[in-house]
Amino acid sequence: MNDSSKTSMSTAATLTCPACGQPCLSIWRKLRLGPARSVACPSCGSRLSVPWLPFAALMLFAQPACAILALLAVGPLLRIVGPVSMMTAAIGFLLLPMFFLVLLSWIYLRWTPLIVKRP
Repeated sequence: MNDSSKTSMSTAATLTCPACGQPCLSIWRKLRLGPARSVACPSCGSRLSVPWLPFAALMLFAQPACAILALLAVGPLLRIVGPVSMMTAAIGFLLLPMFFLVLLSWIYLRWTPLIVKRP
């Protein structure tokens, strides 16, 4: 590994390894990480993953909750703005899932910890 890749890794990594405390993982890599998958810490070589329980809770409860909130929000919003054009409705139906995707990503990053996976 050359010096430039070490510099880019240390600036790109925002999450620290629970084993060695060194920067190890970018937020984008953690978003692609699930409990059945693990990645190696570049500093100490420990296998990192996320625990099953917070991951399953997010998948089982947070996703349906966001969908229910979206459906509950549509009715009052339509009463506030009145009749809307198809273009406005299409933009709204594109932006609402994007908002909830960002929200779910934040919840996952915030409340799903990194763990050292034992072989």
